[in-house]
Amino acid sequence: MTSDIETGLRQRKKRARRAALVDAAQTLVLEHGLDAVTVEEISARAGVSGRTFFNYFDSKDEAVLGLPSAEVDADVAAEFTAGGPTGDPFTDLVYVAQSLVTGLAASTDGMLRSLALVRAEPRLLAQQIAWFDAQKASFSSLLEQRIASGAASADAVLGSSMLMLMLQNVATEWGRDGSTDDPEEILDSVIERLTLLVPSARFAD
Repeated sequence: MTSDIETGLRQRKKRARRAALVDAAQTLVLEHGLDAVTVEEISARAGVSGRTFFNYFDSKDEAVLGLPSAEVDADVAAEFTAGGPTGDPFTDLVYVAQSLVTGLAASTDGMLRSLALVRAEPRLLAQQIAWFDAQKASFSSLLEQRIASGAASADAVLGSSMLMLMLQNVATEWGRDGSTDDPEEILDSVIERLTLLVPSARFAD
């Protein structure tokens, strides 16, 4: 029990430290511009050392974007690769997409700043694209595992492209100037439009 509590405290501290670094990076870049801000300044604003900064991010650009891990949550991944939660490939794709959007929505202000910074600093677009590519690779791996287990047909590989279409549409609509929509509600709307356009999209086994 004590070990679980200590582990939980460490994880909360790590999340808080990461959030502080993202907030510092975004605030400084909004104030001074991307090229004028250094890792050392970001670290100082967040109250950590430069060495600690690199325990969380590989680069300044990555910290400024503040995107969550490209990996799908471990519990969600395990359930999906086993053929869950419903056994219907399309419905289960939506389940994974919802888990990813929930992660993006965990820090609404930070994510909206991130999207605004991508518009203001075109160099950050490459970092954002790399993150989407990493997410697509992560999800493709999950699909391959699901197929290998016999829980999905080979046609389900199309699902990774569909999932990224969902997420990119959410990011585009959420990032519009003045948008106050909940990203999870945007995802629901994207899914509804998608099923109207492709009513047979169920990746049937």
